[in-house]
Amino acid sequence: MANQISKQNAQILLLNLFIELQEQCRAAGVHYYAVAGTLLGSVRHDGFIPWDDDIDVVIMREDYDKLVGYLEKNLSDEYCVVTRENSKYYFQEYPKLCYKNKKGVPSELCIDIFVYDSSDISKKLTRKIQNKGLYFVFAVKRYKVQKEKGLKMSVSNKALRTATGMVASLCSYKNVEKAFNRLLSLSSDDKSEYITNWGSHYHYEKSTYKRSVFGEPKQLLFEGIEMDVPSEYETFLLQTYGKNYMALPPEDKRICHGNSAVGCEDVDIEKAAARVEKRKAECRRS
Repeated sequence: MANQISKQNAQILLLNLFIELQEQCRAAGVHYYAVAGTLLGSVRHDGFIPWDDDIDVVIMREDYDKLVGYLEKNLSDEYCVVTRENSKYYFQEYPKLCYKNKKGVPSELCIDIFVYDSSDISKKLTRKIQNKGLYFVFAVKRYKVQKEKGLKMSVSNKALRTATGMVASLCSYKNVEKAFNRLLSLSSDDKSEYITNWGSHYHYEKSTYKRSVFGEPKQLLFEGIEMDVPSEYETFLLQTYGKNYMALPPEDKRICHGNSAVGCEDVDIEKAAARVEKRKAECRRS
């Protein structure tokens, strides 16, 4: 496929990005946790799920500013962190770590850094409103970005498209971000024992976990590299994927979308591969 990276090279580049994130988190004093398909891949396949094409990690909201600020100051020129705050046209709820080409274009191949927010699960109506509101604000910003770039609007529902279009035309990017941040804190409670990933593609209730599930990270191997995972990682997998998470899905569900080469044009793949192999050797010796 044109403008795509081979599966092998994509995995090397993702592992190199992952090592970079590990080192930056350690230097910044921030805990990360591998989750979703990355965690499942480690447990079920000792690495990448054969048809998967990304690496997913999470951090806690209280570490967001600390990590993003550190990355923006300390990443070398070959990497960048993309956030809602530093990229006008970025509309996802979570930051991502990318490569960057000599023109400053972030790579589409990246590591998504999901953020978990404290949430009081007793506020059922508030959480429901919060979820709907965040989705609408997401749709509004996406609509604004697509319109400004001259792209086809991706809101399929006519009523929702009309509503998002009206709000998008009236609101500045700055006001959209204010609404997003206000909605994020609706059910927030620093004393709550629960946390929620509002940026997950799963239902928000399914993406709400006891904070104790994460706790002090444990280590598992992923493609021969040690990674931090939730302390109760089996509980996480059971809640996310159900009791049969070790079973392979039907073949028609094993979808690989491929990885774009955009933004990776100037990456030294041999240098990245050497770094990955060095880390694997270090993990074997430890």
